[in-house]
Amino acid sequence: MRTYCKAEMKFIDVTALSDASPSTDDNQSIGNIELFEAEHLQEDYGTTELNQFVLSGEKSILPDAPEDIAFWSEEQSRDDCTFESNPKLRIQFTAQHTSAAITLYFIDVPPAELVVIWYTLSGTKLISKTFYPDSLVYVCNNPVQNYGRIEIEFIRTAYPKRYVKLQYILYGKYIVWDKDMIKTGKVQEDIDVTSATIPINKADLSIIDVIRLTYFIYIIINSIIFISHMFLSNAPQGITFLNLNTCKLLLLCPLCLYSRSFHK
Repeated sequence: MRTYCKAEMKFIDVTALSDASPSTDDNQSIGNIELFEAEHLQEDYGTTELNQFVLSGEKSILPDAPEDIAFWSEEQSRDDCTFESNPKLRIQFTAQHTSAAITLYFIDVPPAELVVIWYTLSGTKLISKTFYPDSLVYVCNNPVQNYGRIEIEFIRTAYPKRYVKLQYILYGKYIVWDKDMIKTGKVQEDIDVTSATIPINKADLSIIDVIRLTYFIYIIINSIIFISHMFLSNAPQGITFLNLNTCKLLLLCPLCLYSRSFHK
């Protein structure tokens, strides 16, 4: 049997989770959105939703007072998978945050469509984007800087007569590189038999993932441009800098060459 390695990385705003204050008027009484504070596993419960509780023995009976449910929408979707009143979640922050995406962890079946809106701390709308989840752990790719509030509106479920079930929100991206993307891998594990020191273990990976590489460099470029704007606005008079558009072009040129090399 051949072995292979898998690499996982969270590209996140490390302070957003502790600063987040979620609220909603559309959660069932058995739900507790305070569970969003950390990633919790939820039992696979059977419900009265249409064609959800298959008698295969895989699902558990829902207790009267479960303690592991974060958010189940109060209302089931209609026959056309839409809602009479769309379930919504609001996440308020006390400080500005920046992230490359938000990752939503769904239970059972992901919804078919949702809208995420980012606002500033003062309530000014920054951007709105529609997403179509196709997995239980779904990344809403949209880099946004300096947001202070997020609203998530669920538009449609994948099947009729279903709830929206959300268990966790990650303010960033959860990335997995599997065996198809890892070209080579080397792991070095050390041990100190005297226990006098704590050895540092190392892992070297060669990854082929042009799409995500391009995305990361895009984030870096925009961060540099954002910082440059802040620096230029406070620069002393009489100092000359390169034009920012020229800088952006110079940064993009190596990206084009690097991306092209993967296609040879």
